[in-house]
Amino acid sequence: QNEAGVSVHDDRIYVVGGYSIWTNEPLACIQVLDVSTRGKEEVFYGPTLPFASNGVATCFLPAPYFTCPNLQTLQVPHHRIGAL
Repeated sequence: QNEAGVSVHDDRIYVVGGYSIWTNEPLACIQVLDVSTRGKEEVFYGPTLPFASNGVATCFLPAPYFTCPNLQTLQVPHHRIGAL
């Protein structure tokens, strides 16, 4: 992925938007790489963005659960990848 926003939080790397390196099309997805267990890294897809975007800046702002009770959680692992 090119020109994606990247943030790290709680042993997870979040990749937001960007261009596909295969199709050169903008992406509307959030991908999450869980690196909490060395050698057992997993990739998840988070919620879809409302529109495809590249050059996204990312950051984490803490918010109590009660402010976002309907927040979509991560889906099941998309696939497993080898050690980094």
